[in-house]
Order: sequence, then C-alpha cells, then structure tokens
Amino acid sequence: MSISLAGAELLALFLQSILYGVFVVLAIGTAIVVHRKDGKRPARMLLLILLFMMLSATTYLVIDFIRAFNAFIAAAPADMYYGNLANRLFTAKCTVLIVQLALGMCVNVRNGYTPNTGQELTET
Repeated sequence: MSISLAGAELLALFLQSILYGVFVVLAIGTAIVVHRKDGKRPARMLLLILLFMMLSATTYLVIDFIRAFNAFIAAAPADMYYGNLANRLFTAKCTVLIVQLALGMCVNVRNGYTPNTGQELTET
C-alpha cells in the first residue's frame, strides 16, 4: 500500500506540528537554564542561536502551512502542487531548513569543543 505525495505532506505537517510543540517547551527550558547560571553571566551567543533556531523553525512551519493551504484549498490538485519543485515556497522552505541545520551543527560543534578545552559556557 503506497501513500500519495499529498498524504505524505499532510502526515509530515502533523508530525512537524507535534515536534514544534516539543521544541518550544525545550527551548523555553533551555533559555531559563542558560539565563540562570548561579551568578555567572549567561551565554549570550547560545541564547542568540536559540532565538534564531526558534525563528527558523517557526518560519519553516508557517511556510509548510501556507503550502498546505495552497495545495488543498486555493490551488489545483494537491499532488500537482507538491510535485512542482520550482515553486518559490518550496525553495524558501528548503532554504530555511538549510539555515536551521547549519545553526544546529554550529551548536553541536561548540558544545563538543567546550568540554574538551575546559572552557565555561559563559562569555568573557
């Protein structure tokens, strides 16, 4: 049994919405923990990256909802709409995903570098 492209996009949108809710809860928790560092200055760079990650995840989800609206309500058949890879919204969605992945990799590299050098998470 195969699933259509439109069905796969709707399933992906549903799962992305659930994971976005988890991400928001984790992001708020991370911001609270990083901000309260027992008298030390918070790591502003991590808070800034967290803000950009929130913005890019929100942008990605909004673009996905706009694409779903266009595919199922405003445009032609959904499979034809989702099959058009030259669509500007698809290009914007891919660009936002690449930015979000790059930011995530930068955080992973920094967190791997920090324990090996003995540095604190505060800025000097």
